[in-house]
Amino acid sequence: MKLVVFDCDGTLVSSEYSNNRAIARAAKKLGIEGYETEDCIQKFRGCNLEMIVKKIISETGVFVDENSFLQAIKIMSLSLSDDIKSVDNAHFVLEELKISKAVASNGDRECVIKYLKNNNLFEFFGEEKIFTQDQVANPKPAPDIFLHAAAYFKVNPQECLVIEDSEMGVIAAKKAGMNVVGYIGTAFIKERRKSKLIESGADHIINDLKEIYDLYDLI
Repeated sequence: MKLVVFDCDGTLVSSEYSNNRAIARAAKKLGIEGYETEDCIQKFRGCNLEMIVKKIISETGVFVDENSFLQAIKIMSLSLSDDIKSVDNAHFVLEELKISKAVASNGDRECVIKYLKNNNLFEFFGEEKIFTQDQVANPKPAPDIFLHAAAYFKVNPQECLVIEDSEMGVIAAKKAGMNVVGYIGTAFIKERRKSKLIESGADHIINDLKEIYDLYDLI
């Protein structure tokens, strides 16, 4: 391996609950009922905000301006950012990792960077090695963002290892021709998440980020 690419939400930081709470609160603020935090977690894992907004509007038939909905979610997400913490051993793994590393996320760029900075993870990457869905034509499950990262580092997809917690991310990485490890450390129901990630094509499953060193020579 010459490059390790980490997803952000649910992989480097435990943001899943807070992000979906932001979606639920934004929906209620705009008069959309029926989307509690737990429902959003199950429905929207791995989706970008545009996908989520379109899906909610389609499901409810409620007329809401998409841009207003997106902005409401973003404001809520940023207001909850102090609740988001790094996952166990994230610092250890990033410090030990001697080969190139990057972040590839379907999340909002401002939110992703804030989460990483709040948890002292940003310094391991820097702005130029954090790739978000606004930089490519198609978000995950399309392979665009992973291929973009590989091109930046001038490495072949087969030389890349992706760490992902969502089915969409695993599917995207496999479409890109990369090695993929499914991470279940932040999952609420680990066995169900494990099954979903394996079905999506994950080559291995880990419960702790440091387990990648048991699978690959990365130091």
